[in-house]
Order: sequence, then structure tokens, then C-alpha cells
Amino acid sequence: MTYRLPFAVLYLSISILFVLAVNRQANVARTIQSILFPAVFGLFAWDDWHSWQAASGGQALWHSIAFALTCAAFILMLIALARRLWWLRRHSHAD
Repeated sequence: MTYRLPFAVLYLSISILFVLAVNRQANVARTIQSILFPAVFGLFAWDDWHSWQAASGGQALWHSIAFALTCAAFILMLIALARRLWWLRRHSHAD
């Protein structure tokens, strides 16, 4: 379990940085990232949920913390997706 918590912190930090910079680049790659990242982080949260439910004792606490952090990262990725969609609707992207 000791490897899950640092990765959850990493996911959260990546998602914070991504939310802050999601509309800085007007390219297709950023839009694809905005779509894929919520799906990937949602799968990570789902995996942490299952690990938390299967754990017992003191390990359950660490799994629950990792689950909370990955859920926060997932929510931030959904916010980034919403911001990207809002930006695409309001800005001209014709070359």
C-alpha cells in the first residue's frame, strides 16, 4: 500500500497544474488531454475504491486516503474539462 499514497498525491498535483493551464494552449492535443485525463483518473479512483473495500485494519485507512486524493484529482479533471469546453465554445478556433 505504501506505493499508492505517493501516486495519489502525484495525481492531485498534476490535476491542479492541469486545471490552471488548461486554456493556455489552443491546440487539439490539449483538448484530447482534457477528455482522456478525467477518464484515466476516474479509473484510478475506482481502483482505489476497490482496494479500500478489500482492505482491513490499518491498511484501510491508507486506502481511504488514497481514494479521497484520487477522487479530488478526478473532480479537478472534470473541472478542467468543463473549462476547456467553455473556452472552445466562446473562442474562435478557425485557422
